[in-house]
Amino acid sequence: MTQGLAVTLLIPAKSSGHSLENAVNEAHRFLHERFADSFEIILIPNPSPSDGHDDSPAVAEALAGRLPNVRVCTHEGTPGKGAALRSGFAQSRGDWLFFTDADLPYDLDFFERASQELSNGVEFVTGNRRMPISQFDIPVRLLPLAYRRHRLGVLFNRFVRLLMPIATTDTQAGAKAMSRRMAEAAFGNQTCPGFFFDLEFFLTAHRRGFRQKELSVTLYLNSEKSTVRVLRESALAVYWLLRIFWQDRRRAYGAVP
Repeated sequence: MTQGLAVTLLIPAKSSGHSLENAVNEAHRFLHERFADSFEIILIPNPSPSDGHDDSPAVAEALAGRLPNVRVCTHEGTPGKGAALRSGFAQSRGDWLFFTDADLPYDLDFFERASQELSNGVEFVTGNRRMPISQFDIPVRLLPLAYRRHRLGVLFNRFVRLLMPIATTDTQAGAKAMSRRMAEAAFGNQTCPGFFFDLEFFLTAHRRGFRQKELSVTLYLNSEKSTVRVLRESALAVYWLLRIFWQDRRRAYGAVP
């Protein structure tokens, strides 16, 4: 069903006021060049109740007041990236849905190539940092951090693929694009408010037969800051992995082939 716009870009924003303005300005130029005025950027501040210094909501409101096609949808329910994206999707109007992070760590060229795939009938396009042609732009001082993250990601992915019918080697890359039909199904099935919501999207795509395509990405790692604390929240991680696994066994994401 046409919603009146070609594209919605969803950007969740938590403790990211320092990077949000540059990211939105760059994304706005990119989308305007390719879709004229048939796009919207929805900023989704997702402040932590314990963080009274998060300026993301104020920065988001200022950007929406200055830039056309930019709106704010503050997420006030259960905290988490997945829950924030779901709130933003509920307010979206685009036929295609794009996701990225507030510090714009992935080259926007991904969405150029993803648009071509969506035009050809693919309904779920995901970035994969582990494809041989993907590239990382990293200052030398952050090489140890990047290696640790890479090793943790590889181990996590192997475990996921043992538990679930997911083929990709990178479920958690923060660059994704999809048709509205896919988004409606995925958000309709989503139960995890946090880090593992991506797994539910892959399971929905697999179980319901949506055409999928992985693309290489260029990742810019310029900061040690991360909102993901998998090791510190290991008990919660195990809970959600097992809960998603059990829901998939109960056919929560669609018919099991």
